[in-house]
Amino acid sequence: RGHAGASADFAKLARTLSPTPAVAGYPRAKALEQIAQCETHDRGLYAGYVSVTDPAGTQRSYVNLRCLRFDPRGGYCIYAGGGITAMSDPESEWDEAQAKASNLLNIIQNNRK
Repeated sequence: RGHAGASADFAKLARTLSPTPAVAGYPRAKALEQIAQCETHDRGLYAGYVSVTDPAGTQRSYVNLRCLRFDPRGGYCIYAGGGITAMSDPESEWDEAQAKASNLLNIIQNNRK
């Protein structure tokens, strides 16, 4: 948690921080290199920022690791994941990503008409 101040340029700050370790891993340069070598798919909407401005004008921004894309035919694609660092346990990270995706899937299935 931090405070950027009233004059902060949030778009510039997000570009500087992106991708965060939670999205790409750490150290960033090496993690991005490994992602480029190992992943064969486009990450698309894998992660992003969500910003909310309250009535007083205070802006809060969050890194979003759970996304959902609907297609025109009624299908959908769930994006969920976690950042892998040197201290991560890959199996635990996988379980966490599965839990995030399952949560979104449950919401969809429980709200179908």
